[in-house]
Amino acid sequence: MSCPAVTTTSRTALELLLDVEAMTARLRAQLGSPALILHTATLVDHKPGNRAVVHYLGEQSGRAVAFYAKAYPEPARAAFVHDLVCRLCDVFAAAPDLRAPQPLGFDPDLALVVYAPVAGIPLDRLASRPELSSALADAARWLATLHGSRLRLDRTFDVALETADAGTWAGLVATRLPNAGAVAFRLADALQATRPPLRVDAPSPIHKDFHYGHVLVGGGVGVIDFDEVRLGDPNLDLAHFCANLHLLAVRTGAPRTERDRWLRSFLGAYSDATGREPDAAFGWYAAYTCVKIAKQVSTGRGPQPRPAGEARAAQVDLILREGLAWLAR
Repeated sequence: MSCPAVTTTSRTALELLLDVEAMTARLRAQLGSPALILHTATLVDHKPGNRAVVHYLGEQSGRAVAFYAKAYPEPARAAFVHDLVCRLCDVFAAAPDLRAPQPLGFDPDLALVVYAPVAGIPLDRLASRPELSSALADAARWLATLHGSRLRLDRTFDVALETADAGTWAGLVATRLPNAGAVAFRLADALQATRPPLRVDAPSPIHKDFHYGHVLVGGGVGVIDFDEVRLGDPNLDLAHFCANLHLLAVRTGAPRTERDRWLRSFLGAYSDATGREPDAAFGWYAAYTCVKIAKQVSTGRGPQPRPAGEARAAQVDLILREGLAWLAR
């Protein structure tokens, strides 16, 4: 039976994903698990026109089970993500303490990818604990493994397109927080005027959305959310993670000296694993990420915890000014 893509605005489609009885029957067939019984279906995230994520809890032959299902607007996109996650499992198979989600199934009718959860707690919960340093080092090793892999990918980071997006994000910031508009446009214009240096090396597989909320810690690290994976400059992932670490420091009240230790732990471990250090492009990508973060904070998205009111405006102002500082270095 063919069903509507779940991430459209169709309420019927979302209801199907959250219908425990209907999805029990469907996933029994899809996963080859006739004893599966679902108990709960919780909508974790829904971005209309883009994706929906549901967390299922249940049992199978008396054993508790948990897994996630992620739906997309088109079957082709879901098929790409499912294939990518399968190949990522192969990439990390030799390092059991570095993990990616385990794929369980793919339903083309629902444009649905089903996968086992990655064990662990979000990296940000370690912000005030001594274990953070080793977790940052593990995150760096995970990223180095991805960058050093030979994943074949059909998308490449488009600097011109992403620079134009930064201008659009600045407009969103100005709409939501008018007092921040001038700084947002100033940073977006500076990105347009400078651009990152051209790379001589071939592009590498990059995550493109690598931040503390996508890193889960426990017996090593696992990383989630591969919707944006493509070829590009490894500096982007490094800068993206570091800019978000700055955001985490702001949100947790960590002093600058502590934040700088976080950055050294992460970048030092990456350099040890790869023999490479951030180059001249790092600052441009960090500034680019700052516009992205400002857009996310101003629109109520991005990594948790998400601020409101005066705290939201303050964080947007701080992160935009950090972006300008990166370009000035």
